[in-house]
Amino acid sequence: MQETRTERRFTKTLYFEQLKCSSGEAMKFCPNCGIELKFQQAKFCPECGAPLSNNESPKTGSPISKSFEEPTIPGADINVYELGKKLEDVVESIYKSKGYVTQRRQRIEGESGTKSEIDIVAKRGNRIIAIECKNYTDAVGIDKVRDFSEKLRDLHLEGVFIALSGLTQGAEQFAESRHIETIDSGELMEKWWTISVGRGESARGQSLILEYALPLNVSFTQATKINLLNKEKVKVSGAELIFHPYFFAEYAFKAQFKDPTKELHKFQDSDKLFVDALDGKVLNPMPEKGLGILKAIKNISSSSARAENARTQKLLTELKSKNPLPHYNIQIEENYRANKLKPAISLKQATESVLDFVIQKNTTEIAYTPKSQEDEWLSQSHKVTFIPKRSDIRILNKDVVILPRWSIEFESSKRTYRREILACSGAVLEDTMLYCPKHFRIGAISFSQKQSIAVCEVCGESLCEEHVTRCAICNKWLCEEDGFECEACKNRFCKEHEHLECPICGGQICYSCVKTCPICHSSYSPNHSVTCDKCKRSLCPSCVMTTGLIRKNRICKNCGK
Repeated sequence: MQETRTERRFTKTLYFEQLKCSSGEAMKFCPNCGIELKFQQAKFCPECGAPLSNNESPKTGSPISKSFEEPTIPGADINVYELGKKLEDVVESIYKSKGYVTQRRQRIEGESGTKSEIDIVAKRGNRIIAIECKNYTDAVGIDKVRDFSEKLRDLHLEGVFIALSGLTQGAEQFAESRHIETIDSGELMEKWWTISVGRGESARGQSLILEYALPLNVSFTQATKINLLNKEKVKVSGAELIFHPYFFAEYAFKAQFKDPTKELHKFQDSDKLFVDALDGKVLNPMPEKGLGILKAIKNISSSSARAENARTQKLLTELKSKNPLPHYNIQIEENYRANKLKPAISLKQATESVLDFVIQKNTTEIAYTPKSQEDEWLSQSHKVTFIPKRSDIRILNKDVVILPRWSIEFESSKRTYRREILACSGAVLEDTMLYCPKHFRIGAISFSQKQSIAVCEVCGESLCEEHVTRCAICNKWLCEEDGFECEACKNRFCKEHEHLECPICGGQICYSCVKTCPICHSSYSPNHSVTCDKCKRSLCPSCVMTTGLIRKNRICKNCGK
């Protein structure tokens, strides 16, 4: 759509006001929302709360409502809207900050000979990660994750699936069972703010003061516990204790509305809503009832999709069921780092999201029948839409709550795993090492998964008892691809141990089971041994002659002379 003259003038005004902001000159208009400033010496915009001087740092203090009326990250160069537009740019920046070399839109030929396109390929040392980016308005379903999983299998690569609106419960479970790491907009914003603004990170060994945060009930030792038979083959490669801020607001809504027939309709609603203080989205699920309006849909974006996201449901349960502590401090240990994030939006902006959510939630289509004086029973049914007014919504209480979360990375040989645990309740958000990737069945109601018991000590993949066994010689745990199974004794062995390829069938035979023909002295599998009816010796098939049509006789070359 072509930009109007008013829009061009507004954009030009904001541009020059931003220049004034950087030079310290007094501004007449807010560089963020464009409202005219009545007080030239104001430090913050009275409408949107944006800082009006780069020289002014945000106030610090206890995390109560007033301390979050002002934005806490001035000068940030991206928001959740820009995050969607520049998703792949942001993802690349995050991985480059971790030392990865990245490439975009790569077409890679897999084992099947088919070329697959990968959004971003990140490489660091011997580790190569394929990253899929999905900027959908709704939660991503299982079909997209399944397609990505097939690419990874064909390319023999690790995978990360990034979905700004989250994944459905089935998609999350499938990704977890296939050892695929998943990231939604909240996690991506965390990583982005950390590398772009460098806020909140605390060094190991320091103390950290927390106010109005949920208690830390899960220790580092508990968060990194590994329930595998060969857990010594898995090591912690990175651990972070993240304190993520959320705003909450309790509201009460009450209104009356008369339809064109003068019939009175009463509306009443109250609840406690939680808003992510980084991306500004409401975590609470949006009821299917109600039509909504464009502005509300735009402002709360993917709230309805988040209702399908199992991760968001767990976060919401934690925030609703646990009570924060007014003040406590922790000592950061040497084996992990802590990251205390600060809100990227103001409490006022969060309140606006809450109001928009309540308006959409309570927008209702009312059916009525107009009264006809001529023939009342022939009159047609009509509809009118009731849209709540902001003045009918009362915010009873609003504040901030900090949610602690463990984010752990594990390494095992050639593979990396990720585990996320809510540090207050111990609820697991993600654990890509927990389930065997060989099992995932979608039934009519439930999902079937099998828990891993060990990792393959060659490739590092975690597997269940059906797909990982121990070498009969050195007791090393092996998967099907990184070992061989003797076709005679059915035991599994490391490929490095001496074994024979049967010349008859091509099967793998351990040396304990190898047979040597006493006539031709060739080695072969005992499965192909033939016994001579005369000398009763076991021989290879090539040294035995079979005679007779009905009653077959097997005679070796020596006895047949």
